Amino acid sequence: MFEDAEERLRRADVHISQFEAGCRAYIAKKPYEIVTESRGDVVHVSLGLTSLLPLPLMIIVGDAIHNLRASLDYVVWEMTADSRKIMALERDAKQQNRIDKGIQLPTGHCEKTFRDKTKGLRPFVSENEYIILERLEIFPNGSGAHYLALHELDIIDKHRAIVPLVAGIWISGLEERLLGWDNQETVRSLPDRYDKITADGSYWTSGRATPFMGVARLTSFSKNPYSPKIVLSNDHSIEIDLRFSSSAPFRDMPIRQSLQKLSFLIYGLINDLRGSVDK
Repeated sequence: MFEDAEERLRRADVHISQFEAGCRAYIAKKPYEIVTESRGDVVHVSLGLTSLLPLPLMIIVGDAIHNLRASLDYVVWEMTADSRKIMALERDAKQQNRIDKGIQLPTGHCEKTFRDKTKGLRPFVSENEYIILERLEIFPNGSGAHYLALHELDIIDKHRAIVPLVAGIWISGLEERLLGWDNQETVRSLPDRYDKITADGSYWTSGRATPFMGVARLTSFSKNPYSPKIVLSNDHSIEIDLRFSSSAPFRDMPIRQSLQKLSFLIYGLINDLRGSVDK
């Protein structure tokens, strides 16, 4: 039982891996640059993103979301299959078709709606399965609110590509280069860091306005002949913190990790349901 649901999950896992690989390919093109901007006697150093995340990557995210969401409906469909087959002997095709259309994961924008939908499945499931469904609590502030967010993301993706929020950036390999009075340069490796991304904007560098998709403020210092220069080392690494801009399944969690956690939880739900059948 639940083989079809697990096949959907495997497809979702493939899409999650493709999204991860796509993000690495995007970063490999170095869509960022260090910007130094002087304002009076103060020098501001930032890292600016020079290009948007490619649309195909968010289409892949939508594919993962759809397969994760569909796997949950497959779970309910497979769970109720035997009971519906028996009951179909007592109903005409039209009645059975109407019942089949209502076989799906119970969700609700309030607790009452969720409970009512769950009760609608009661004739088709065992007592143990019903208890597991009840405990899902797929409604706002319920223990399964992440499944409601998944449901909402699936609806959004049916109409448009999901728009990610670029929340921040992990930077490894920053260097501080300082030219001394004797014209000797000293290089100091700076610690790895995470910086939040602020709204996009333009900066005047080398006499031209440079537009950015987002900016991470790195540091500021007083302007003088011996002010340090902040650069990226040849072996630096960058990772962008991409999150869902709305209907996030988990608070403050990047998109890839959110999808992986949802997959893990659904596999766990399937195992719980399998265990309930054995009891």
